[in-house]
Amino acid sequence: MKTKLINLIDFDKVNILLEGFNKSTGFVTAILDLRGNVLSKSGWRQVCTDFHRVHPETSKRCTISDTVLAGKMEEGEKFHYYKCLNGLVDVAVPIVIKGIHIANLFTGQFFFEEPDRAYFAEQARKFGFDEASYFESLEKVPVIPIEKVRDVMEFLLNMTLMISEMTFQKLEQMELNTALQESEGRYRSFVTASSDSVYRMSPDWKIMYTLDGRGFIADTEKPNANWFQEYIPPTDQEQVMAVIQQAIRTKSIFELEHHVWRVDGAIGWTFSRAIPRLDAHGEIFEWFGAASDISERKQAEKALQQAKEYAENLIATANVMIVGLDATGKINVFNETAERITGYTRADLAGKNWFEILVPRNKYPQVWAEFERLLQGGFPRTFENPILSKTGEERQISWQNNELREDGQICGTISFGIDITDQKRAEVKLQEQLDELTRWQKVTLGREERVQKLKDEVNELLALLNKTARYK
Repeated sequence: MKTKLINLIDFDKVNILLEGFNKSTGFVTAILDLRGNVLSKSGWRQVCTDFHRVHPETSKRCTISDTVLAGKMEEGEKFHYYKCLNGLVDVAVPIVIKGIHIANLFTGQFFFEEPDRAYFAEQARKFGFDEASYFESLEKVPVIPIEKVRDVMEFLLNMTLMISEMTFQKLEQMELNTALQESEGRYRSFVTASSDSVYRMSPDWKIMYTLDGRGFIADTEKPNANWFQEYIPPTDQEQVMAVIQQAIRTKSIFELEHHVWRVDGAIGWTFSRAIPRLDAHGEIFEWFGAASDISERKQAEKALQQAKEYAENLIATANVMIVGLDATGKINVFNETAERITGYTRADLAGKNWFEILVPRNKYPQVWAEFERLLQGGFPRTFENPILSKTGEERQISWQNNELREDGQICGTISFGIDITDQKRAEVKLQEQLDELTRWQKVTLGREERVQKLKDEVNELLALLNKTARYK
């Protein structure tokens, strides 16, 4: 984590600041990580660059000194003075990002008082430095009172705060960008899964951004395309514009269904919904919207409408009565044939109870019981019963009944009826004629029996007469 945060420091800008600080104050600076690695430096003393940090032994001392100072920073000091193992004074200021101590800003390579020449002469001999050159570079190291160093450190503290703030802002921006990328990735996945198109448009309807789940509307090869010209057929533009103009006036959401040019060149249907985004002055500066491909639904609706119209025409023109009732017996379907037979119009009976108007009182209990059994799915589907016409005439109807279902439950009936009144009357008349014929047959048969008896009696009388004549 610390290494990552260090990499976020903008050393180009930091180096410019430190170089300027060096030129204006004479103080040299450096930024070192917590392991003593030099990340940035400005105006280092010659005694360090040419001697102390070159020789292996003195260079180790430098690293030890730098890490010791770094250790002090972790104890919570704002800055810390330290005489390095090579004899010079350094001061370290911590660089902290999000509460994490990641590096130190050093200034130093000076003395608080005149240096001990004997100490440095011994150091030159010990490490094999050219003493004349070594002392010449040592003379360039300034002697600075501690009071002045404290004043300089206040400035450096502010500089480290600025470095920390710059790095923190960069980190925040990176985290925000990462979050935005992740959010956009999730959003793209959502759009792809939902098969919708999303878009952003300028107030003059130029498309600024599109994301299409399955290539329905968006065309990335047409940046800044005009939404109306590229995607809406002329037949729908007036309707769409009217809705949008209203949304512009009220600065509100618009939504509507309309035709759209698809990427494949065909005309489809879409449901568009867009939200206006307002600037600080309350003016619309862009629209953010989504479009759903509803072509299949529109085709299904068209097919359903055609089927409905076909069924309505079939019902209207059928030469049998077609009557639909809900579960309470109210009429919701009544065709032209039913109107002709009963004398009632659909307007007369709409929402009225079939049984209360068209069933004779003496037949009501029987017919209502049959209807209830049908609602329970259990009575004969074919039966005959009389109905009363508007004029009070009783007509005999033969019914074929079927239940209607909604969500698996019986919710009413649809019945097909044939007027058999004339047939029934003909049957009655025929029966009457058959009865009359039988009666006449019986009368005729009686006459024949009486004639035969009379014949028999005459024959007997003749026989008696003949017999009498012989006796004479």
